Amino acid sequence: SDVCFFRSGDGWRTRHDTIKVELSNLSGWAGVPFQCEVFNHFAPLIPQEGLSRMERGRKRQGLVPDFLLEVTKERGMKQMELAELKTISCCPSRYNMSPPLPNNRPFTRAVDRRARVLTEDYHKKAVRVDRTYGGAVEGEVGRVQSMGR
Repeated sequence: SDVCFFRSGDGWRTRHDTIKVELSNLSGWAGVPFQCEVFNHFAPLIPQEGLSRMERGRKRQGLVPDFLLEVTKERGMKQMELAELKTISCCPSRYNMSPPLPNNRPFTRAVDRRARVLTEDYHKKAVRVDRTYGGAVEGEVGRVQSMGR
């Protein structure tokens, strides 16, 4: 299994992209409407001047979700949802049990600890895009950030 191998260089991204391609293949096979690597999803929220600066500097996009999936909600309503693929490895940052858990603190699974910080990570990315390219000032909720709420 991949988890047991030390990965150097670009191995983590390679593993992520391999899984993403397989999920894309399975979604297509299962007939699930989806889009992989959702480029320009947030572009309409960034003013033209900010988009021009991104292009001029050849910066990569601030936020590119892995998938846009059509999901069935209550009462059969279809809705498009953004989705991210995240992997986790057996490493000290995810499985650090030192110091041991005190008796009054419940055990928390590594995936749950990772999931807790994902929302904050994406919030920070949205704020950075809004400030850098959208003209939002500190303390102001920008257009990209407000879409993620």
